[in-house]
Amino acid sequence: MSASYHRDVGPVIQMIRAFLRGRSWNEQLRIPQHLSPRPSPQPELPGGPSHKTSANHYYTRDARRLVEPPVQVVMSTSKELSAGHAGDGEDANNSLSTSHTKAPKPGLTHRWD
Repeated sequence: MSASYHRDVGPVIQMIRAFLRGRSWNEQLRIPQHLSPRPSPQPELPGGPSHKTSANHYYTRDARRLVEPPVQVVMSTSKELSAGHAGDGEDANNSLSTSHTKAPKPGLTHRWD
């Protein structure tokens, strides 16, 4: 057998198949003998960042590592009122504070130190 030989059923089976189908058999496979030749040379592309795998570590290509917390663009400069004497004249100005309390943590916390 040569490499250019294409396998198919015998001529009797081909006639029976064409009669039962009502049309001739059209093979759906892309066999190289039935395709046009490709005389163009293979492209010579330059290597990219993933070309040499010896110096190409996975963590440098992982886009998930580039994700960071959102950046706060505008700082809030408004003063907040603290709990206390908000109705008094001078005390109202002194009761303005910029300190924040931490949010409570759910569950029991254990202090190691």
